[in-house]
Amino acid sequence: MSLFSILNYTKHLFSEKHLCNAPFSSIYISGDGSITPCCFNRSYIYGNIYDSPLHEILKNSKFSEFKDLIKTHKFPVGCDICKKHVQEKNKSNSGIATYENFPIQKNHLSVIEFELSYKCNLRCTMCRLNEAHLFVNDVRTNNIKFTIKEQIAQVVKNIKLMRFYGGEPFFIEEYYSIWEQTININPNCNFFVQTNGTIYNQRIESIIKKGNFNFNMSLDSVDKDIYESIRMGAHFENSFQNLFKFKQIAEFKGKTMSISVCPMRINYKNIPALLEFCNKNNLFIFFNTVFSPWNMAIWSMSQNELTEIFNYYKSFKFSANSKVKIINTQRWKSFLNQVSNWIENAKRRPHLSENEIGNAKNQIYCLIKNKTDNFLIQQNIIINFNQLKIKVTNSLDEILKFVPVKTLIEKINNADAKTIYIK
Repeated sequence: MSLFSILNYTKHLFSEKHLCNAPFSSIYISGDGSITPCCFNRSYIYGNIYDSPLHEILKNSKFSEFKDLIKTHKFPVGCDICKKHVQEKNKSNSGIATYENFPIQKNHLSVIEFELSYKCNLRCTMCRLNEAHLFVNDVRTNNIKFTIKEQIAQVVKNIKLMRFYGGEPFFIEEYYSIWEQTININPNCNFFVQTNGTIYNQRIESIIKKGNFNFNMSLDSVDKDIYESIRMGAHFENSFQNLFKFKQIAEFKGKTMSISVCPMRINYKNIPALLEFCNKNNLFIFFNTVFSPWNMAIWSMSQNELTEIFNYYKSFKFSANSKVKIINTQRWKSFLNQVSNWIENAKRRPHLSENEIGNAKNQIYCLIKNKTDNFLIQQNIIINFNQLKIKVTNSLDEILKFVPVKTLIEKINNADAKTIYIK
């Protein structure tokens, strides 16, 4: 079945006019000032908010070209995550579904998403953003022509929603000034905060009571030991107390409180209990996809292991007698579709011995070294071959388990030297 057919089959979830609402309603701003269509697509760059006036960026050719591609029901550069979700029939947990209900204004931007820093108070086991080098200069501070605040002030009166990611948003100082400014200029604007729920104090309570805040809290288990082993630095009891504090304020103001879970090998057996907890407490749930590290992710497990997980999940039945339960059940079934697809993918993986993997790695290192020796590699990516070898040793082990050696070598040979890096 084609991608368009899959989308059309479930058109009640998606726009009938185009593939995704994101480029027609929103922009995403990263720490270095890059502006892209959404938080899922971070490689199709419209421009930089520190270098150019926002109103000019929103009228440039890259902005209009991206929207034109979306109108043709094609996935443009950078939309790989959503494309994969659609292929795996996991539409309800895709970015496309996230942006489906975003308001579209003909002449104005409706939504701005911010991920200005990766600063966080936790060290979650599956999060590669907790590597120390990523905390150095993760917010651009040099050669700034325009500040975020002055740029946002020009458009904020028409903005319907602002979404904040991190790191941990309540740990990022830059966000507080944006919240204050927005509340003063446009008190009707809604805020969405993706939080780990571990920080709650008088300053936070004051700002969230003043504004229209919706919260999505990262919660991977209702089992204390498993939760604390994943969200390292968090305290189970404290997080749950904060969850209900956020929920109480959100509900009092008619806003939403929801949960995001990262299903992994360590917590997959606890997912049904977490879903039941959400249903009982009137909390929406969203199932993230953990792609890496591969040895923590579910998708990389063997065919037999994945089949066992799928059958385990199928043994659970959940009621759907309220709006929250209906949507949660829909997302649960969509997640099961994804697991089912992973079973099929597991049948087609390459099977290399440790010796074959070692030989392939040496060949790939030499290829990359030859291509990158004479180039200045972008800051915070790769500095030289020695650092490269250290950084990608584990990543290559991971990749070679799932990507044929011939395919990987072909990609490296055809790549621009400045873009050769493995996340």
